[in-house]
Amino acid sequence: MSFNRSQRLGLNLDQHIALDAGAGTGKTTVMAERYVQHLLSAEQRATFVLPPPIRQEPFGSGKVLAAKRDRTPMNEWRGLLPQEIVAITFTRKAASELRSRIRQRIQSLRANPVQDDDRMGVHDPRLRHQGDVSMLMSLLEAAPISTIDAFLSEILAPHIDLVAIHLSREQLPEEKAPLLRSQALNAAWRIRNASDAIEAGMLESADEFISARNRLAIRLGGQQSAQIVLEGLLESSLFVEESRRRLRSRSVRTNLPWDGTQPPDYRLIEDMILQECRHLIDPVVDDVSTILNQWVDVFLEYHSIFVAPAQTETTNTRFNQLAYLAREPLPDAPIERLQWLYQVASAATSFAQLKETKPTILRGGNFPRANTLAGWPAGLMTWSSVLKGKGNQTQKEQIMSAASQYAGQLQNRLHDPNDGRLVLMLAKVAYCLNPFQPFVHRDANERYDYYPLGLHPSQDPPLANLRVSRELQVEVLNDLYTVHSGCQDLLRHLKSQEEAHDFDDVQAMVGDLLLARCPAIVRHWYPPEVVQALDDLGDEPWSDEHIRRALTLMQGDEEKYVDLQRRYALLKQIRARYRAFIIDEYQDTNPEHARLLSRLWGRREGISDEHPAPVGPWDPTICIVGDMKQSIYRFRQAEVTVMRRMVAAIRVANRVEQNESRLESFVQQGYGRDPRPIGAGGESGSFIQASDYSREEQSAPWDYVSYGRDDSGLAIDDTATSERMEGHIQLRTNFRTASGLLRTLNNIFDDVFDDRHHQFPGDFHATAQPLETGRDTEQTGAIEWLLPTQNTTGELPLDLTQGYNLFDARNTNLRHLEHELIASRLDSLVRGAATRIWSSTDAAYVEIEPEKIISPEDVMILVHSRKHIPDLIGRLQARGLPVMADKQGELLKQPVVQPLMALLELIAQPKSRHAAHSLLRSSIVGASSIQIEDVLEANDVENYWSHIADYFDSEPQGPFLAACCRMVQFGGIYDVFDAVLDHSDLLIAFPDESERQVAEMWCALIEKIGSETGHEPAAILEQMKAFATLGTKGPQASSSPTSGAIQIMTIHGAKGLQAPVVIVTGLFEAGRRSSSIEAQNNVLITPDVIAGRIQPWKSKEKPKDALWMLAEQMNKAQNQAELRRQFYVALTRVKDRLIFVGSPNVACSIGENSMVAMKVNFKGNNMGDLMLDGFRYMGHHSQHEQPWTLEGDVQGENLNEYGEQELEFNPLALYQQSGFMDGSLQQLRMYHHPNCFTTQTPTSVLSNWSAIEDRLSEPIEIVDFEQQEVRQSPTLRMTAHGLDTANSCRRRYWLSHIKGWQSEPFNIGSSARQIPTEDELKDRSGGEDIESVSTGWPSATSFGSMFHRLVEIGLANPANVISEDSHLGPVWLNAQKNLLLSDKEIDDATHSQPEWHRLSDDEQRQTRARIVELAALLTNGSLGRLVEGETINGCKVEGLRTEASFFYDHNVSTEGRVRTPLTQLNQSHVTLIDGVKILFEGQADLALAGVRGQDTWLQVVDLKTSGAREKELEQHSLYESLTEPHSFEPQNDAEVQMLRNHRLQLTLYSLVLRRQEEQKSVHQQREVRPPALLIASTGRFVQMPQKMYEDAEKELLNLLDWVAILAADPNGVDEPKRLPLESVDTCKKCPFFKGDVRMCAPQGMDLGITSALSSQ
Repeated sequence: MSFNRSQRLGLNLDQHIALDAGAGTGKTTVMAERYVQHLLSAEQRATFVLPPPIRQEPFGSGKVLAAKRDRTPMNEWRGLLPQEIVAITFTRKAASELRSRIRQRIQSLRANPVQDDDRMGVHDPRLRHQGDVSMLMSLLEAAPISTIDAFLSEILAPHIDLVAIHLSREQLPEEKAPLLRSQALNAAWRIRNASDAIEAGMLESADEFISARNRLAIRLGGQQSAQIVLEGLLESSLFVEESRRRLRSRSVRTNLPWDGTQPPDYRLIEDMILQECRHLIDPVVDDVSTILNQWVDVFLEYHSIFVAPAQTETTNTRFNQLAYLAREPLPDAPIERLQWLYQVASAATSFAQLKETKPTILRGGNFPRANTLAGWPAGLMTWSSVLKGKGNQTQKEQIMSAASQYAGQLQNRLHDPNDGRLVLMLAKVAYCLNPFQPFVHRDANERYDYYPLGLHPSQDPPLANLRVSRELQVEVLNDLYTVHSGCQDLLRHLKSQEEAHDFDDVQAMVGDLLLARCPAIVRHWYPPEVVQALDDLGDEPWSDEHIRRALTLMQGDEEKYVDLQRRYALLKQIRARYRAFIIDEYQDTNPEHARLLSRLWGRREGISDEHPAPVGPWDPTICIVGDMKQSIYRFRQAEVTVMRRMVAAIRVANRVEQNESRLESFVQQGYGRDPRPIGAGGESGSFIQASDYSREEQSAPWDYVSYGRDDSGLAIDDTATSERMEGHIQLRTNFRTASGLLRTLNNIFDDVFDDRHHQFPGDFHATAQPLETGRDTEQTGAIEWLLPTQNTTGELPLDLTQGYNLFDARNTNLRHLEHELIASRLDSLVRGAATRIWSSTDAAYVEIEPEKIISPEDVMILVHSRKHIPDLIGRLQARGLPVMADKQGELLKQPVVQPLMALLELIAQPKSRHAAHSLLRSSIVGASSIQIEDVLEANDVENYWSHIADYFDSEPQGPFLAACCRMVQFGGIYDVFDAVLDHSDLLIAFPDESERQVAEMWCALIEKIGSETGHEPAAILEQMKAFATLGTKGPQASSSPTSGAIQIMTIHGAKGLQAPVVIVTGLFEAGRRSSSIEAQNNVLITPDVIAGRIQPWKSKEKPKDALWMLAEQMNKAQNQAELRRQFYVALTRVKDRLIFVGSPNVACSIGENSMVAMKVNFKGNNMGDLMLDGFRYMGHHSQHEQPWTLEGDVQGENLNEYGEQELEFNPLALYQQSGFMDGSLQQLRMYHHPNCFTTQTPTSVLSNWSAIEDRLSEPIEIVDFEQQEVRQSPTLRMTAHGLDTANSCRRRYWLSHIKGWQSEPFNIGSSARQIPTEDELKDRSGGEDIESVSTGWPSATSFGSMFHRLVEIGLANPANVISEDSHLGPVWLNAQKNLLLSDKEIDDATHSQPEWHRLSDDEQRQTRARIVELAALLTNGSLGRLVEGETINGCKVEGLRTEASFFYDHNVSTEGRVRTPLTQLNQSHVTLIDGVKILFEGQADLALAGVRGQDTWLQVVDLKTSGAREKELEQHSLYESLTEPHSFEPQNDAEVQMLRNHRLQLTLYSLVLRRQEEQKSVHQQREVRPPALLIASTGRFVQMPQKMYEDAEKELLNLLDWVAILAADPNGVDEPKRLPLESVDTCKKCPFFKGDVRMCAPQGMDLGITSALSSQ
């Protein structure tokens, strides 16, 4: 495994690592190898500076194939174990890929030198046993390698009861979230008083919420406008909470207290303003003051010429204002300096220009024209009037030149992207918020003067211009937080009614669990000052200082103090689980995720004097992996600043730990350590694959890599070396893109990320990272530009049969022109056809030689919007090119879905004429207009299904419609949709693979909704209609690209993918939009601030709003910075050929000089502008003639703004010489017209329709066909513990597995409870009701699991083989003494259950005492004495297996049974079922191996804890008539009944052992004795009587035969009848009998609503 130097530094386990991985640099390979090295390396930071972990053997000896003697015990494993390493990825697909790579790498490990035929084996001398590989592989399956959401859910699951206000264990379906948000907002407006609020689930003060809501409704322009704002807040709740947290932190830091109950001090907003520019204000203001004085001096020296004549009417002029500002001493306070700067800009520019980010300042050295000054006189003579007068013209021109020079300097200073622009923008904000400095030399002016809008606006809008007062500003901000918090309560309540939670809830609850804030469940119980202390986490989220403060404040209240202590102790325990973190795609991590992960890095349990804490701030070893240039998920609330700050934190942490004494033995100054052994690793063996084996390999335990050398071995500068030493490692060798193309992209990105493009400075900008070529290929790559150009255009012909060419039509949609070029170009590439490039010199096309043929699947088309995808797909398909789009917009608006919606509506509303009409005209039925009219002519139709079926009885659709009618009558609604997809013309009308996938996606959605709504068609329809109202927030259509097809996707969808050919479409549209969708909805949300657009009167222009201005400008700057990162992601997907597509605004044209002419209005807000600027940058540094640079561009100087330009290109000249700088591709293919590929054939609008009509008019030939036989042998999975339940009532099994009923009671409203299904748990209680409440004890399931765990790890094993003939494998012979009464094992067993930690101290003591009592009974019972080596009833145990894993398959022959079709339609095939394979997989509690005389035997034992939670054990019926406690036979009715209740489960376990023995030679086979129960409450070992065992085997086989036939032919098996009334006790255990609605019951008992509910 060859790694370059940078990748090897990424494997250094002795420090925290920030892996800055450019595109295509192999980061996943490095992550996988780092993970494996964490596992194998004994010498690493995590093992040397952390306390030794508490490792529990999580498996019985039966689960890991390698016995303990063949592997290293976990407590002796010197590296980390998989469960101790957290690997976080951005997507589930990435997590699966990473796990797969790690699995392959572990599988390749060999403990001994590899053999010659083992080509993939890698000997690693750090492995002590080959069984270690098996152990690591077993542990890897449950290791935390997942997305952040899955990882947080895993942390939360065992402790959810500690933090959940509304307990739920179901994930809210993604499509339902928008509906619930809408319902929560609607509920918010209905709350009138505290009673309403409590009923709706609000936890906050109802009065404050109602007042804040009502104020917002007035101030935001009405309820509808306020609703839009609040909806935006709920959709971005994480950002809202983050901004609230930051505001609170700011209030603490500035000593301006704010707790959310009252509006914050306006000075907090001023501090927010200054935060962005405090360090920039003085340099900018000082420079502006100096320049302004120089400019003023120019005119004051000639006051009589320039000033006095212009001020005869008034001295309140712009010049006097500037002179006053220049001469007065500069203010000292930063906020006052900002206001001073605003006054300078106001006086120096026109009224219109003042709103611009880069206003024109004193153009030409003087004020603008009088008609632009908005009534504020200039007070300075114009140049024209002065130059016309008498006097020294030369002197006047010198004055003009000097003034112009100083004005230019002033403008450049204020336009400086490094500081000037930002400071000027914030000066405007500061003045709008609190304009305390008046204009000394400006009269009252209706254009400039803005009056404050106070807290109590009048009913009628005032006439004057308004600005939001500071008092109103902060009150609205506080109201937004208040109402958002209340709406969150309402939303949580709605989710609790759904018994579900979403990822936002998981994050909130994990934050509570990790004490990132005061847990919501105790927020109203803890004292307010403690709540505030816990909420003040600070800027170092790994620190626990806030918890220590809270504990200090709580010392007077022991109960609350103990509660917080227990929560803190649990936090430390959770931290102790994890010793290393590897976090991928960190640039897309949002602030809350980053904070939660950081909470796990603080001090853990086990830190002591003996094991002191690490020197640095973090316990585990951290590795983050990301690329700030690929941070493109702001809409998901991710910030590039999160990674930038974490990189800085990692460098600080490594500097602190630089002298960590515990690492001195293997850390070497100036070098990073590659932990992989070299050769023999200093021992015997070799760390190489067999294929690379060499006897001359040197030998060392590890290798060192110099920080000061790059991947080529060249020295790097001190700054880069210092970064590497502090853990910031850059991966820069690209293994994806062809060399010439990669160098071209590097040059483009040098300009894309240049500081000159920054609208404002900030840590949200990425920086260029030149990538080096690592791909071994002779190709240099290619770059193309498809530039739509129309030569001569005219109006479309009025005759629809007359053909025309798209490029000849006037006003053609520019996107359609682009798509036509794309389709033509790809057609030529796929066919390998020659192309032509326009020569402007010859005014003719020049043919270019054909290129290497590509496959359609090699092409990736990136779009910025899915709006035009259908047109693009249509044009590609018209050329026979296979194509797929990953997503295609709203699911319910897809054409293929409309007929299905009509079908659903008619199923739900059989009387609906509308639904009948929609279905008839759809392609499902395909009725003609006359047929539709005939069908709908009848009135009072009760059921259109039968009516339609009767009408079409003799038509071709007749059998299909009759079958659908029958299925509707039988309630087979999903079968109707299956029949439509299989037998109707729907998928003939919509034949594309993507349309089929969309249809199946719709069907899956309704089935999912049906499972939640009781499969009621009306409820499903109502839910689907609700989804339809959500628009783009509702379910989206998506399809998976099939092999061999061109892929169309967005840039976000392409993240992490690559393709030989990448086409970037709509270049000049990508990014050209409003600063954000939120701005259009009058709400802006950033992690720093939220702002709602205040507009009390719709009829009046919105008042100036300081907070809105601040949020909007910063949001716009961050969006533009992200656009550049999206451009980077789009371009770096390419391997060989990059094709740009697009033209700005309109198609280009061919000028009289035959040049391709393009008009550009450069704004820098779209990808086309970024491309042009990149080409210009390369042209600027080129030594060749080129068309990219502009007039005024000077070699060696910075480029100016692009502005409005008209560019001209000669495509052939660009093909011969691109004009790019050396090292870049020197050839650019520019294709401007479809004639570059083929001569265009005119087509008419009606041509396609005419062709379809001709085909439809052809007669239909009815063809007889033979049914094809399809033979199948399906596989069915079952659980052993479900056998007895299925056997006791086959109807219950049929309802669950054939009818699809959920195995849980049907409860209504508040009586709904969370009840596990039978498949969600293994019965540990021996039949004890899992719903029963037993005060003072854990649940039956948890208690049973605790005792099972104790038996698993504590039961003795004699490991003494007596018989010489019957071999026992090593898994049976793990010798162990009796540890059932060991405190350590008992603690292990009890603490293994999450419920233990929720018990009170008294409950824990009681539970532990009972566990000890049961352990003593077991020890003294038959089994306890047997495993100690005693002989009982002639039997002696040789060895045993606990939690013995098994896999068992049972084949049932069905002899070609025909699967009965539900539709009864003519089938093209008939399915014959030859047999059914039934699979069982699981663990048996205990398997014994022993001897009786000369006979050897095996026996399976199942542990049951029934009755173990009784107050007095002896009172249980199991203690009756125990005259012979050591007898193996049942002693009383209770034992017999327990055996009967579990007879099939026990019998199956025995059949597993029997089959295993049958595979051995006869003389080695052991007898399989009847199974037994170990009854915990008596300690009794009870064996099933032989007759019961034989009968149970027959019952089991009979049941499996019935289940197999049911699986083979579910429609051909009669519905099982209800049990007789005398079996009511069996029914009482059934979920379909329980609940508010009785869905099944014994014969003679009523179904429906139970009496308990009906009496309410």
